[in-house]
Amino acid sequence: MAALALATEQPTRALLERHPFKKDSHLITKVLWRFIFGHSIYQLIALILTLTFAEEWLDMDPEIDPITKRNVTHLTVVFNVFVWMQIFNEINARKVNNERWVFEGIFKNWIFWMIILISIVAQAILIEVG
Repeated sequence: MAALALATEQPTRALLERHPFKKDSHLITKVLWRFIFGHSIYQLIALILTLTFAEEWLDMDPEIDPITKRNVTHLTVVFNVFVWMQIFNEINARKVNNERWVFEGIFKNWIFWMIILISIVAQAILIEVG
């Protein structure tokens, strides 16, 4: 769904006035690699910290699944953190050509907001209902 949300973004005047890429240029630029690795490292650190310390940080009562012997509440928090980071990544991924203000024109694309809203509602249903 994130790809659909980003694919519906209308081109801006600055994007249309940009010089074209060379034929032999890479599909993934250095700026895009920096974005990919930066966000991956951020997510790994946040998820490892959540997986390691969330029980004591959030003072959770362990709810152990009798079959898998895993703390279901703790793993639900880890999953929730992961999904919310993906939702915020959709917003950050709107600008990948070294633009600084990711919120520029964010309210002009209603399809993007519908997909974000569907993601949030689906996440709430998954967490609350199971």
